[in-house]
Amino acid sequence: MTHVGLSLDPGSPIAKRFAVRLTIRAALGIALVTNAVGCSVDPVQVLSPPDACAVELTQTGGISARAASAFSRGMGVGLRYNYPGVYTAPPVFEQRLTELGVQRINDTDSIPTAIASELGGLGLELHAFENISTAKQSQLDHGTYLTSYQLKHESSAPLATWEQRTVARLEEVRRTLDPSRKLELGSRATNSREIGELAHSSLDFIAIELFPRTKRPELAVGELLGTAEVPSSPPVWMTQGAYATDSLDGGVAPAVQSRYLLRMILTALSRGVQRVYVAQLANWGMEAAFDESLGLIDAKGTPKPAFDALTKWLRLLDDVGARKSLGSLRFSLAGAGSAQSALFQRQNGIFLLALWLAVDSVATETRAAVQLNLKTPIRQATVYRPERSPSIESRLANPESLDLELSDMPLLVELEPACLQD
Repeated sequence: MTHVGLSLDPGSPIAKRFAVRLTIRAALGIALVTNAVGCSVDPVQVLSPPDACAVELTQTGGISARAASAFSRGMGVGLRYNYPGVYTAPPVFEQRLTELGVQRINDTDSIPTAIASELGGLGLELHAFENISTAKQSQLDHGTYLTSYQLKHESSAPLATWEQRTVARLEEVRRTLDPSRKLELGSRATNSREIGELAHSSLDFIAIELFPRTKRPELAVGELLGTAEVPSSPPVWMTQGAYATDSLDGGVAPAVQSRYLLRMILTALSRGVQRVYVAQLANWGMEAAFDESLGLIDAKGTPKPAFDALTKWLRLLDDVGARKSLGSLRFSLAGAGSAQSALFQRQNGIFLLALWLAVDSVATETRAAVQLNLKTPIRQATVYRPERSPSIESRLANPESLDLELSDMPLLVELEPACLQD
């Protein structure tokens, strides 16, 4: 990997975005270090575990980890520029995008080129999608910020016909592109059977969408993906996923949206989904119907609990790249049969274990005592509850077990393997 030094204009969009990220990191108590050229970087970018430790962690068995960057760098959010509300005020939703800290956005061709370029200047990558019948070349002309393009399944078309039309359209798109331009092309599957069939196609990715209404996310993700292993080539992306907060049309309370949405993301990633886009950044219209209340912020730009939760989790799991060999963690949970987990690993070898209760959520959190038994030797364990406090909840040296209170809102346990060097 090649590293370069950059000098940023303090007034530039990228510099402002970076400053916001550093401010939030400082509030969360996440330390920064300075490299040889004076640039502030995360510790995960400079620590390098010994080869012996990497070998040990990949030979212990247990639960295999995903790269932490799968959460922080694989997350996206939808914009609907032609919808009423906060989308008509670009400075408002651009500020919220910067605060949220996602790397990716999606939209149809409704977004004007000038706004697209401005968002591209913030370092955001765009995923565009449209039905085959209305797809048009203009969607491919927004510039280099457009990095992926999806055709949606038309439910009225037979699967065989849809696949033929999809492949034909994607081949047409490839022929019209500048050969030097990298654009990932994919199409949507609506169930596990279609995922399996598209796994043998020439697509760059397979798209899925999930709007579970009031169903708890673990069930909804399981029903969509089925029991088969999720393919890694082409990878599966959840290009739209959300819970609404309307009171009349199958929505949930804002606090429940926060818990369910985070659990949906963690569950999808733990099943092998490579990328997840929250369907909409903002509510729109009267915010009374299901599709008007899917946002992380309301129609006036005020954050909901889900916005705050995702912002904090994105910071805690922030990482760049992935280890050459991701490890596995040997552990067990005792005390709650509904306990679920998702395991990630930073570049420096430190594990991040998300734990929660996979139960139906109500206004108040459901809680249960759980013992986390660690079979992989751990030097230090640190517990975070981002939604309650930006501070560390507890820290324990050389633990063999941890007594935890789990709830239907995930917590995060940072586990430093004993084989890592200081």
